[in-house]
Amino acid sequence: MRRSLAGILLCFQFAMITVAQQPAPWPPPIPQAPSRPRPATQKPPQTSQPKRDDDLDIVKIRTNLVQVDAIVSDEKGQPVTDLRADEVEMLEDGKARNITNLSYISVAPKRLESTSESKSTKSNVPVPSVPLRPEQTRRTMALVVDDLGLSFDSSTYVRRSLKKFVDEQMGPNDLVAIIRSGSGIGALQQFTNDKRQLYAAIERVKWNPKSRAITPSFSRFGDDRTKGPDAEMKDSARVNFEQFSEEIYTVGTLGALNYVIRGLRPLPGRKSIVLFSDGFQMFNTNDSRIRAALQRMTDLANRAAVVIYTVHAMGLQPLGINAAEPVDGMGGAELELFLRTKRKEVFDSQDGLDYLANRTGGLAFKNSNDLSLSVGRIVADQEGYYLIGYRPDDSTFDQSNGRIKFHDLSLKIKRPGKYKVRMRNGFYGVSNEQIATVAESTQTQMVSALVSPFGASAIQLKLTSLYVNDLNVGNAMLSFLHVNAKDIDFTEEPDGMHKAELELMALTFGDNGQVIDQFSYIQTIRIKKENFERGMKNGLTYNTTIPIKEPGAYQFRIALRDKSS
Repeated sequence: MRRSLAGILLCFQFAMITVAQQPAPWPPPIPQAPSRPRPATQKPPQTSQPKRDDDLDIVKIRTNLVQVDAIVSDEKGQPVTDLRADEVEMLEDGKARNITNLSYISVAPKRLESTSESKSTKSNVPVPSVPLRPEQTRRTMALVVDDLGLSFDSSTYVRRSLKKFVDEQMGPNDLVAIIRSGSGIGALQQFTNDKRQLYAAIERVKWNPKSRAITPSFSRFGDDRTKGPDAEMKDSARVNFEQFSEEIYTVGTLGALNYVIRGLRPLPGRKSIVLFSDGFQMFNTNDSRIRAALQRMTDLANRAAVVIYTVHAMGLQPLGINAAEPVDGMGGAELELFLRTKRKEVFDSQDGLDYLANRTGGLAFKNSNDLSLSVGRIVADQEGYYLIGYRPDDSTFDQSNGRIKFHDLSLKIKRPGKYKVRMRNGFYGVSNEQIATVAESTQTQMVSALVSPFGASAIQLKLTSLYVNDLNVGNAMLSFLHVNAKDIDFTEEPDGMHKAELELMALTFGDNGQVIDQFSYIQTIRIKKENFERGMKNGLTYNTTIPIKEPGAYQFRIALRDKSS
């Protein structure tokens, strides 16, 4: 029986340094032909994977320069955009530092005048968008849904707020991803300005049965009150088990955030993460892993210029007794213990979210049932920021005693009036030059290209994928890849043949972000002299067939590199 397949098909290309040949785990597709004639001895323009422009770095921590971002507002909450360098003072560990640069960066989306053409395109069907280039991106936002820590009710409210964001609050130059903490490596490939893909991601936001928020943990005080001498022991064991489960899933949530932050780092400009979660405890847990993970993560976020906003998805919680809580039969002391524990757990669940936001210069939203209003304030908060650079003291990066010191940062406004400053609270005394960087293997670099929202421009590729039902394979995705042959470096051999070696890698992602199929191999191309000019004119075409076992939405991504580049 034929099954319908909704395919979200993206194509990315990559060109890098050479690596050792690897065996092909899948039979390679057949090249059908190698775009303009070019002499055999002429090499294509040497274009490589775009390097990270250091001028685009917002947060810089070096031995001769520390640069951070900050948001300044007046007593009415309105942004202040006209401060001068002589009106501010940067303090490192309470000591004033010499400011070398101060500038205000506006990233507010441009207001486009409405035209008859734009009005005529309004419909319930999203118009396909043109992919953004790095220099066109104004805001990069990762909307992280902590499905490892959301209750059933919270999942519904979060899904509504996400849809409203895409409908009304998302700008045309915003690069957005909707990521679930329970997703896999496919999470980072979802950064896009295409609302169709975002709507598809919203549909996948559902309650996770493995969530640590299966039921409110304080309900344990109201159910299964077993009578007998072992009742207290059972309650204690259940409490310990629930606390252990919550800590395990909390570490999983932080691990997902860590992964997203690392993926955001090479993207341009000031990045933000909006975390929707029912929260997690930080200061009232015996698990030091949570506190250590939070500290490492905030330092990583600060160095990657990532601001974290948090939304406590539980909303405004009634701290009294509600009809869903079985409190019948409780005595006065037991009822008081129940209410006290309930209040404590609600407030404790906000600790970790407050910490993440405060340490990275973001905002923590809580005790509000209007999640869309919180998201709107987050979008408005990202319309501009200050870049402030100063020259650090020699002692800032001193590690003579073998210890790395954390340096507190604060900004003092000397202009008359009352102002509120939000910025990163500090950094560890390790410069970016001192952080050891391990050279990535070519395979790792190609995987990074596959999950990047931006494609490399070194080799022009076009990918076309079709759903087919084959007698031998069954339901499958048939893909054709066209390669612009003028971007490939062919060498002429003594026998007149023209030779090139290409390395291909492909990943297929399911709708849950998991990799469901992958392959890589090295293809050697040899073209006869009399066919070379025609091949250069028409280009190279590859085809491959990927079996589809389940109906649903898939992403097929492919990267290609010329081994001689």
